Order: sequence, then structure tokens, then C-alpha cells
Amino acid sequence: MSQYLLTYDTISSGTKTSVFTTDGTLVASAYRALPITFKGDYAQQSPQDWWQAVIDTTHELLDRFDPSEVAAICFTTQSQVCLCVDRDGNPLMDAITWSDTRSLEVEDKLAAIPQQEYYKIAGLPNRPVSSVRKLMWVKEKWPEIYAKTYKMIQCKDYMALRFTGRAVTDYTDASSTYALDIQAHDWSRRIIETAGLDMDKFPEILESNEIVGCVTEQAARETGLCPGIPVVIGAGDILCSSVGAGLVKPGKLYMSLGSSTWMSMCSDKPIEDMECMRVTNNPHAVPGLYSCFCQLQEAGVVFKWLKNSIFRYDPDGLREVLPFKNIYPYTCMEEAVKQSPVGANGLLCIPHLLGAASNAPEPYSAGAYIGLLWTHTREDMMRAAMEGATFEMRRFVDLFRAQAEVTELTVVGIASHEKYWLQVMADVFNLPVRNTELTDTPDSIGCAIVAGQAVGVYDSFDVADRFRSIEDTFLPDPERAAKYERIYQTYLKACAGIKPALQELAQYR
Repeated sequence: MSQYLLTYDTISSGTKTSVFTTDGTLVASAYRALPITFKGDYAQQSPQDWWQAVIDTTHELLDRFDPSEVAAICFTTQSQVCLCVDRDGNPLMDAITWSDTRSLEVEDKLAAIPQQEYYKIAGLPNRPVSSVRKLMWVKEKWPEIYAKTYKMIQCKDYMALRFTGRAVTDYTDASSTYALDIQAHDWSRRIIETAGLDMDKFPEILESNEIVGCVTEQAARETGLCPGIPVVIGAGDILCSSVGAGLVKPGKLYMSLGSSTWMSMCSDKPIEDMECMRVTNNPHAVPGLYSCFCQLQEAGVVFKWLKNSIFRYDPDGLREVLPFKNIYPYTCMEEAVKQSPVGANGLLCIPHLLGAASNAPEPYSAGAYIGLLWTHTREDMMRAAMEGATFEMRRFVDLFRAQAEVTELTVVGIASHEKYWLQVMADVFNLPVRNTELTDTPDSIGCAIVAGQAVGVYDSFDVADRFRSIEDTFLPDPERAAKYERIYQTYLKACAGIKPALQELAQYR
């Protein structure tokens, strides 16, 4: 009986290959760093480097499992990639990766579609990082490559192509091209034709848990695996992370907390934030559902700023970063926060340090401290910053609550073991908050679940508890929650009231 699930997790910095038993035990993992070429706004990688990392990590692990007992392999990778291949599956170029904004060099024909209409079709607004905009650049700047292009695919699609010979994608990565009609579950003719591109250059779309094919004899020779192993297409890393966190039923909230922080809710329909377009809607790795996602950039940035400016301390005092636990190295700062009471002695922090890049509903030009007195301490400033970042998260919690009943929030990520902050969240959100001990990162776990569900190892996607245990559940304290509710309303008024002053101050920068 097949007992192993093999996952390939590739982001721009590297590839991690993991082997799980079907009961959720991590057998072993191997990692290879990936080179990436940056030149101005350009960011690109060699697809051959992706494949070589697959070969190398697989060979490294071969003595840890029996390849003949692999039930399925699956992929979770970076999205918003543009890679053109010919009819034989050969790359015609280096892959243009997610952070590349070279598309700004050419006319944006998609601007002809009003942003709100675009958002309603694609689930996200027109952006220069989209795969479809990158392909527009290829057509204009490299017309000979565009003419030879059979399909534009992405990172995991190329790996599936190398394993099976078939060029396809899944709905999560199709969505990340910004050219998918998320309601019709098909390529948007309006978007693609407005972009001046050819419909037939976009690949067939599969559900994330569909089998692309089987490992070919050639792929088996290169990787050391057995021919005939089912190959499951998988999903983008954020969507697999949602599965790994157990976000597979409507109404559940999930947050990855760290320098880059984001929150997602599983829903049976898109959540339309038509006015501000803060929420992006992607088809879920779970067929028939959507993952409604928002990025909370302020959460990590405000603490980095404080650590590097106001709260300097000896870096030798940092805690060790443990595998898969990723202790957030702000112990001294957390202790400081505890020395200030709820409400930071009347000090508010608006944490929009990214200015126009902030995801707040109004386009603030800066953050601010409000109510600052000479009696306030460094500890009060720390407390106000933590509370301000959490109030900003509350905006999105309330946005999701307006769509469905929310019963709990599961937190993973580099800061998910900062227990004091999680208790503050529970009190501010008035919602149970829990974190987990994982056998591996949530994207790899989710990838294994998708693989196992595809081949019948699991009856459903709701098996994340095989791969994790709940570490702590933080329950809201009624007294603190009531006080935070009043402060939060003051925070919202302060954000709205300070906007004109911040706009005027912007001229002096």
C-alpha cells in the first residue's frame, strides 16, 4: 500500500521538498536555494534551475523513503509568474517572477476596463505584477518569443510539465494571472482580448486536486522516482497554506503573521469590497470555494521600525529561531509592552508607515502617534504600536464578519508564537485566537493534503489536524474586550480626522 506523499514547495528564494506519511508525519525534507536575477524592476529565474532543484532535493531524500510507495506528488509555488514554452515544452525565456514590474514600460491596454469592473471579473484589480501584463510586455518587447509561444504557464505548471509532458495550470494560478473570470471559472475573453493577447496561449485549467498525469520514464530517470506515480497539479502557495491551516470550510479565518502579514477567509462566494478593493478573491484549492484574502502590511513594518529606531537593544539577546516554529525575535519588546496598560495610557498609534502603500480604506500619507505627552514612556509607544497594528487587523476581521459568522481565528507564521500579542488580538477582535504546532510549513502541509485527497487517501480536505496540534487557544477577556471596543471606535475616528493634516504635511517631504 502506498504510504508517502511527496511535495515540492518553490518560492523565489528556493525549493523545499518534503516527504510525509499519509498519517501526517513528516519523514524528511530537503532544501536548495535558487538564484534570481534582479535588474532594476526586472526579476527573473531560470526554469531549469527550478527543475534542477527538484532533481537535487529528491535525490537527497531517496534513502529516507521507498519511491515505489509514493501515492502522489504535488506542487505549491510562487504565483504571478510568466513563462512562455513552445509546443515541445521547452522554455523560450527565463521566467518573469512575481515581483517584476517591467510591464510598466509598455502601454497598459487593460486600463480600458474600469478598475471596479476589472475587480468584479477577476476578483482583484488590474496591477503591473500580473502575469497577463507581463505577457503583454513579452509580446511588445520580444515578439519573436511571443510568436513561438504555445502556452504561458507558471512555476508549478512547469514542474508538472517536466514530470508528465502536459502543459496545464490550476484555478488558483489562473486567478493569479489576473485574467480569470472567477465567477465563470474560465479565462476572461474580455480581459485577454482587451490586452491584445491570444486566447489559445493560455493553458487548460484544472482543479487543484486533479491529476495531471503520471511520472514519465524520462522524469523517473532524472529524479530517481518510479514511473507511473500520479502527479497532482496543486495550487499557489497562499492557497495551499490555507488548506494546511485547516481553512477549508466557510466562515473560518486564517492569518499568517510576520513581516508580511495576511488574512484569509474561506467562503462559498467572493467577498466584494468594491469601494476600496482591499480584499482579493481567488478560487480556493478546495473546489467550489473561494479564498478571500487581504494583506496587512502594517503589522510587521511598524515593529521593524520600532526595533530599528526607538527600541534599540543588543541583537545577541535575540531568541534562537527554531525549525517550523520561527520564534519572532522580539522578546525584549514584548516584555516592554507588558509594562504599559490597555490603551497605552491614552496613546494611539496609527501604523500606516507605508503611506500610499497602506491597505487602509483611505489613502493616508503617513502614520502617527496621537495623544503623546511628555509622561509617555517607550513602553507606552510600544504598546500603542501593537494595539494600532491590531486595530488595523480588526478592520478586516469586521469586513469578513459582515459576510459570514466567524467563530475563531487560526494564526500561523513567524510571529504566531508571540503569545502576548495573540492575547491582545483575542481581546481586540473579541474572538478566540489559536496557534498551532506544525510538522512542516502550512503550504507544504496543504500541498500534501491536496495530493492525498486527489488520489483517495483522504475523503476530504479537512484533515489538517493529522499534520499539526493546537498549541494554545487565547480566549477574549470580557473586561479587556469591552475597553478595547471603546478604544477601537476612537481609533477609527482618529484615522478619519487626521487625514487632511497628513495630506498637507506630505508636501514638505
